[in-house]
Amino acid sequence: MEVVPSRSYKLDVRPYSIELDIVKKTIDYLREHHPLYYVVYRVMLESGARFEHVLLMLEKWSSTETIEIHGTSIVTRRLACVDSSFCRYYM
Repeated sequence: MEVVPSRSYKLDVRPYSIELDIVKKTIDYLREHHPLYYVVYRVMLESGARFEHVLLMLEKWSSTETIEIHGTSIVTRRLACVDSSFCRYYM
């Protein structure tokens, strides 16, 4: 078996700040040039959802489907809105 040498480095997480101007420029660029990526990033930014969950939600979008929440006897629409300012999409 051959081994390809590589750099040695530690895999660690280092927090760093991102300027709001850079975030705004990125979001504006995506809105104009890549609408699908814009939607994914916007949902992640606004909801805190993971990338994989946003992709799954977009792939299986069904806002009018009725579901039962596991572990309860609650039946609700998959897209449940409290009012015009808050909605929850049950995965």
